[in-house]
Amino acid sequence: MHNKHRINSIRLSDPFIIDFFSSSTQDISKCSHLQILILHNIESQCLENLLHRLASLPNLSSLAIPILFNSNKINIYNLIFQLPVLKYCKISFEESVYFAPLPMSTNLSSPIEHLIINGKFYLTTIDALLSYVPQLRRLSIKYIYGYYNPETRVLSTVLNNLTHVSLTLDRLAFARFEPFVKQYFGQVKVLHISSNDDHTYLDAVLWERLILSCIPYLHIFDFQHTYQMPYRYKHENMYQGFFEKFTSPFWSQRQWFFAYDYNSGESSLGLFYSIQPYR
Repeated sequence: MHNKHRINSIRLSDPFIIDFFSSSTQDISKCSHLQILILHNIESQCLENLLHRLASLPNLSSLAIPILFNSNKINIYNLIFQLPVLKYCKISFEESVYFAPLPMSTNLSSPIEHLIINGKFYLTTIDALLSYVPQLRRLSIKYIYGYYNPETRVLSTVLNNLTHVSLTLDRLAFARFEPFVKQYFGQVKVLHISSNDDHTYLDAVLWERLILSCIPYLHIFDFQHTYQMPYRYKHENMYQGFFEKFTSPFWSQRQWFFAYDYNSGESSLGLFYSIQPYR
């Protein structure tokens, strides 16, 4: 421990070791060259205490943490956003819970450029979250949940550096997802998206208009949509019409090609997906 000042990367999974690094005698803030910190199995109060100490580290650029069900998530986020040189942040919820409402940022601006969130969020919460990270370049969220009140949304953040996006949408209507795209995807070059439920996502003409008007720099479009086919033979012709529109010159010229499949049975699931999303 007398060489703490030489440590540049720490991964902690044992709660007792985490407590040791949180103690007053072995304060992690003494690891002055620490750049990467990865935590597992940490209690919420211990996490908050540790985040307070991390604020004094001049080189901490990468952080990966879990958040428990009973944590004060807003406090934790505020502490993360105050880390002075943080560029990469990965947050995993250890339970499938929806993140509590977060106020829009007024004067707090984080230097985070790469943000990964493994947990369920309402779309309104994502809007607030993005207001804290104006320098964001890469965003990955699993999942964005569909039920929310669109009237409460305040879209004011502009992300001029956001170029890579990966999203898993859970029962989010396309009509509510579209304003999100228009607000944030103006510079996006790589888009990975998985959606379900709403068959509007299978409207090739709507996607074409949205891409041309709001995602003009897009060159990788990796798309997957899961849909219900309760009466397979009744709906098969209808979905075939949707899919054929994804073979127009707009899609073929960009070398974006797709396929579809479905399970057999009375209550089957259909899957529409990219087969060559890269070029």
